[in-house]
Amino acid sequence: MPQPLVTVVLPVRNGAAYLRQALDSVMAQRYDPLEIIVVDGHSDDASAAIAASYPAVTVVSQEGLGLAAAWNQAVTRASGELIAFLSHDDRWRPGKLARQVSYLSQHPETALVHTWFRFVLQPGHSRPPGFRPELLADVQKGRLMETLMARREAFVETGLFENKYAVAPDMDWFARTNDRGLGSAILPEVFLDKGVHAANTMNNIPVNNANLLSLLRASVSRKRGDEVTP
Repeated sequence: MPQPLVTVVLPVRNGAAYLRQALDSVMAQRYDPLEIIVVDGHSDDASAAIAASYPAVTVVSQEGLGLAAAWNQAVTRASGELIAFLSHDDRWRPGKLARQVSYLSQHPETALVHTWFRFVLQPGHSRPPGFRPELLADVQKGRLMETLMARREAFVETGLFENKYAVAPDMDWFARTNDRGLGSAILPEVFLDKGVHAANTMNNIPVNNANLLSLLRASVSRKRGDEVTP
């Protein structure tokens, strides 16, 4: 049986310092067929040129603002039956895509599959303030966009990402898939090295907490059948 086409979505803005390692980790998957879409958020550095130097990569200029807009643009453009996501400052470990494709093929009831991951300090960076040191020592089992592989149907069923969340719009999307009862799984294997440095948006704790409270309220409203106001 032919393997399903996987689209890899990789947004970048001024990520030239890390982008090659991210793209090299995609190439190291040795999965075929593969579509790679890099959405450049009007970078002032060499990010777009670096992405374009990879023959297998399609580079598009971001039309909107924010991470959700970049994801949405790529998802709308994607041709793959399955869609995976990677940040420009992260790295996949070999075998991630093949393992997730295999799982989804064996579990047709599952729409989303994640893996475990580890936080890894980027070279030359110290632990950011507020980032707990034990996070660097332990395997992490939560859901991230960078560990996700989703069926295209999940976006048809749930819709695209909400651009109203400045940080971590994935939290809202995951909540919406859960509210709709889409099947999900987490594979107990580490396939992502999540880069840690001072510029990570995940270090913006006050904004993250505010977004989490907002999406929890929205989830409760959806379950009650109330009108959800952005």
